[in-house]
Amino acid sequence: MGSGKHSSNIGKLADGSIVIFVDDQVLTFPDMAQFDEFWGDLWKQRQSYIKGDSLFDGPHPASIAGDMIEFLDEAFTHKLSEGEDADLLGTFVNGVVCGTSSLEETPEEVEGTQQMKLAICEFLDSTDWSVEWIDEVFRTGIRGNNGRWRVGGVASESDHVFLFVSSRLLRIPQQKFPEIIEYINMVNSAITYGNFELNLSDGEIRYRTSIDVGGDRLTKSLVRQIVSGNLGLMDYYLPGFDWLIYGGFSANETLETIHSHPMDNTQHPMSVTSVNLVNRFLAKSGSNLEVCFGGSGKLKVLNLPDENLYNPFPGKTDGRMYQSYITHADPESIEDVLTKENIEGYSIGEIMEGIMWLHSRRLAPSDV
Repeated sequence: MGSGKHSSNIGKLADGSIVIFVDDQVLTFPDMAQFDEFWGDLWKQRQSYIKGDSLFDGPHPASIAGDMIEFLDEAFTHKLSEGEDADLLGTFVNGVVCGTSSLEETPEEVEGTQQMKLAICEFLDSTDWSVEWIDEVFRTGIRGNNGRWRVGGVASESDHVFLFVSSRLLRIPQQKFPEIIEYINMVNSAITYGNFELNLSDGEIRYRTSIDVGGDRLTKSLVRQIVSGNLGLMDYYLPGFDWLIYGGFSANETLETIHSHPMDNTQHPMSVTSVNLVNRFLAKSGSNLEVCFGGSGKLKVLNLPDENLYNPFPGKTDGRMYQSYITHADPESIEDVLTKENIEGYSIGEIMEGIMWLHSRRLAPSDV
């Protein structure tokens, strides 16, 4: 398997065997144990992730999906809370604005990809969003009730398809593949709209919805249906990935906890990030690290290793948590700190990711 991305779908049959479709190949495994062994060996060859007893063992991999570090730097928040668009959750990047005043033709007056793109623009204009277009593809970043993720849309003339994809920002560690696959399989069995998938090449989680408009036209209402359904289900099931990776939940426990909260465009109580929740997840991961708020209300990590006394701002509190750690980067300003006021704006997974990056930074040879 090459270094590029691959299209993949995974299923678990009634007899417990695992079937995986990768591009045009079909792989079968008698059980989850043999699947885990196979992909574990493959991952070691790629040296993309380090398998250990704890997510905190060894250097931490670069696990931000795609080019999201640069992408998030450009993002701004547009949180929808009322009105007819209340079911659409959005934070969109600056880019080419699709405004009806700039459209010289209506979607009914053109054909092919241009017609589809104009229908998409007509929808986007009705929400006052702006996105970045690259040929037939548009992309942006989302902040929902339960976390942040990125999205992309493709209007394909050759296939007569409009495809809308949500992608989790953080990639899945290889050692968590079995639990994630089981969770995805259970979720896909529970929903009737779209499907979740795990990219086995890089650990990326995607949720896709699409519509084939062959012999017909893409309209604003159809685009809205595809987009709103995608965003709503992605936001609803998104916290489960954090609970599986960091919280020690089983797939069954995760789905039961998700379904204990109504799908009503409100935040799940278990996705409200707090010091207590972070410490609970740290303990579940097997780490002796803890977090607390200092006297000034800034978040800091306790019990960090002493190998490398990394502190981006000497003289400031050791172990202080900065927002840039979430995207695996050194902070540019002391104002970048996580506090009591802003911690709830980040998912438990993002906070854990930042702590893991700081922990691995302390284990790395000092370059400061």
